[in-house]
Amino acid sequence: MKIGLLTFHFSNNYGALLQAYALSTCLTRLGHDVHLINLRPAPVGAGFHLRQLAYRNWLYFAEKMLPGSDDSFRRFEKTFLPAATPLAYNSAELKALNLDCEAYIVGSDQVWRPRFTKENAESYFLDFVPPGAKKIAYAASFGLDFWEGQADQAERMAEWLRQFDAVSVREASGVEICRNTFGVEARHVLDPTLLVSPDVYQQFIEKDDSAAPPTLFYFKLDRDADSQAGMEWLRTECGLSAVCMGEKAWTGLGIKCTRGYDTVPQWLTQLSRARLVVTDSFHAVCFSLIFRRNFICFINSRRGQTRLVSLLEPLGLQDRMYSSAEELRTRRDWMKPIDFDQVARLMDPQQASSMQFLQSSLEQGPS
Repeated sequence: MKIGLLTFHFSNNYGALLQAYALSTCLTRLGHDVHLINLRPAPVGAGFHLRQLAYRNWLYFAEKMLPGSDDSFRRFEKTFLPAATPLAYNSAELKALNLDCEAYIVGSDQVWRPRFTKENAESYFLDFVPPGAKKIAYAASFGLDFWEGQADQAERMAEWLRQFDAVSVREASGVEICRNTFGVEARHVLDPTLLVSPDVYQQFIEKDDSAAPPTLFYFKLDRDADSQAGMEWLRTECGLSAVCMGEKAWTGLGIKCTRGYDTVPQWLTQLSRARLVVTDSFHAVCFSLIFRRNFICFINSRRGQTRLVSLLEPLGLQDRMYSSAEELRTRRDWMKPIDFDQVARLMDPQQASSMQFLQSSLEQGPS
């Protein structure tokens, strides 16, 4: 079956690329022909970029205007993700492409969060799909435990959602949002990174036979003084060398800001070898589970806590979430090794249920 997959495959984000890779791998192994729907935000004018510079938004300037800042992500996208459709910037352009897919899947990631999808919010509710094709949501996420869009917007989204053949969401809170805000029933499923065998990711792990010292893997999406202090305290307390992953520093014009990123294989390799992972990233937590690494997760309320709660509570790992460096010192649950055999026993039925949803949704006829 020819499937169009709509997700955030273009993002400069390790988790976004890896979840797109994982879901497309699952679908390909089920015998389907997967094509990424190449919907991207419309380009902004030079005036917008210059305003960011005037506002001293050095991070934005470095990421968007300096050449080569996203090369590591684009290399992964071109090498490991399925072929993409022609580029489109809105639903009208997607309709004009006549994609002719038998099924369309939206997800995973925060594809139903208007703050991220902006003017293309309705595209992620598959408003461009022609009649007769299947519409499926796999592990779509609202990002928060409430609908952050406007009421009139919710009415339009509800109309589109009622046309779906099957709806699943990544968070338990998403089930409630679908029911209470949109009047649609949804299944709670796992993030696609957790559906495939850990062996799938071994091709990305860099070979190194040298005896490296035990490390603390630090990956913080939103870095701040408190979490930095917590990481430094943990590094000293545990006697570990710190590996800080993510952005690389660029200095120019007397300004220090971000330019360039570690590659996806570098990120996975360092995480897979760490003695302890310290992060606020949902997908860094997912890969800590995949590679059986002990971890500490800082709660990031701005990006949404519900996704972490929904993942960790059913596994009995909610005590791995921390709100501050001070809490690390006073509540030392992080010192207890995680029983990953028990985690696997608890996750097995979730994986089976999630795969069953994906398979049965594609096998049933369109509504």
